[in-house]
Amino acid sequence: MDTKSEEFGFVKKLIEQNGLKTMVIDVGVIDPPGLNPDVTRYEVAKTAGKDLNKLIKDGPSREVVAPIMAEGVKKILAELLSKNKVHGIISLGGTQGTSLATEVMKSLPIGITNQGAIKAKEVFEKSGYETIVFHACGPGGPTMESLIKENQIDGVFGLVTVEVMQEMFDGLLFKKSDRMTVAAEMGVP
Repeated sequence: MDTKSEEFGFVKKLIEQNGLKTMVIDVGVIDPPGLNPDVTRYEVAKTAGKDLNKLIKDGPSREVVAPIMAEGVKKILAELLSKNKVHGIISLGGTQGTSLATEVMKSLPIGITNQGAIKAKEVFEKSGYETIVFHACGPGGPTMESLIKENQIDGVFGLVTVEVMQEMFDGLLFKKSDRMTVAAEMGVP
């Protein structure tokens, strides 16, 4: 939370206002956090087998400390996952924070997004919305885009990281299309 304490506080407040629990894990090593984390940077480093005070005293850069902090967070999340206490992860960071968080997120099991989609579907249906789930690979996305163009869909909740990444980086599964733009162009939330 070196530079993002205010942003973390804002997102934490929004999530908690919607009745959900949060856990803030601080991986910063430069500036003191402006928010009291649930897991301190010192606990993260200790979990990775290091003393953060010693690391800071020795003066290594964030580039040197980031892999250590990532290792600590991975271990913390593995423990929390084994107790079914993690249902999603959000990271806010600059270059170093994003690199660290990406490394941590790669350690998470596949299925976090699936569980998010299942829960979102339940919430929407309880609110009276008819929901349709489109598979994230193959014709699902383009089919959904076609239905949006035909005014058959009134709202979209997309967890399509695979499709978006494939399209952005010329993946083998997808050709360039108007994926993720049609809803905005049509004014569909």
